[in-house]
Amino acid sequence: MRVTSALVAAAARLSTPDSYANPRQLIQVNGTPVIIHLLKGLQAAGILRAVVTLGHAASLLEKAVRAEHFGAMSVEFVLCHSWKRGHASNIMASRSMFGPDEPFIVVMSDHLFDWRLIERMTHIQLSASTDAVVLIDDTPEMVEWACGAHCDEHCKQGHCQVLVKVQRAEKNQVANIGSRLPFFDALEAGMYVVNSRLFEVLHELLATSIYCKLCDAMQILAERGRIKYFSTAEVAGAEWYGELTICSLPEVAGLSSRAVKPEWRHGAAELLRTCPSLTAPPSTKDSVLYELGQCIGEGSFSVVITAEAQDCARGPQHGVGMR
Repeated sequence: MRVTSALVAAAARLSTPDSYANPRQLIQVNGTPVIIHLLKGLQAAGILRAVVTLGHAASLLEKAVRAEHFGAMSVEFVLCHSWKRGHASNIMASRSMFGPDEPFIVVMSDHLFDWRLIERMTHIQLSASTDAVVLIDDTPEMVEWACGAHCDEHCKQGHCQVLVKVQRAEKNQVANIGSRLPFFDALEAGMYVVNSRLFEVLHELLATSIYCKLCDAMQILAERGRIKYFSTAEVAGAEWYGELTICSLPEVAGLSSRAVKPEWRHGAAELLRTCPSLTAPPSTKDSVLYELGQCIGEGSFSVVITAEAQDCARGPQHGVGMR
């Protein structure tokens, strides 16, 4: 069975060059914002439902997405009030949007992917002993860059912990994953296939820490032997580009990193330029923004929350929901 749902994590903590007025998800080349290219890629890969979490600059991102049409793929929004607590809180805000047995893709909203990478990830099957599969780049070139050019440019400024590193084990198992690994042989490439057990681990982390990252939860799964990896090298010619490259495009004046290779900038710009033509959506139905409130109850496989559904036509509607 293919994965047909995706979570686009767009409510992460602010970081350079982010701002409320110009979030990096809206960086454009030839009029195509990064987040729109990502959503079009999900659509092309066969995803039928995308959930987008919103935090800072929520109205700008929501407006940009609502202005486009994604064919048979529906797009839903969740407003995360606690986005300053990191990706863990960002992802937890979407907990009620996915069923207890539903696998889904988690993808970073400030990354670019060849749609073929996404399509291949939709075919990954999570076994009874696996709760997550992470997309990694284990090419010698990438590992050498992370240890060399990236560190030369960024470690001296205290930003060496931005990259999420991976240490591989036998049988495609992940031994360790995190931003502070002293030894690693791959980089996380910004995409996962997960199941609902991720929410349980995130809940544990947020109960004891104010700020958590997604890789913190993945490290716990690695320690339990429940996370595997899939290499980008398995899809010949399919490229991906991370936050640092996106923020170094010529269109983003004055923010270029010297660590980013010129060919990466060129490749990312070309990938954005080749995004399929976008058209305005037909007015067939109202869309809804779910603003999730406080948790008022929790069971083994569900959480009960207060919520407000902001319907474009009928205005706010209040209630309680369980998933």
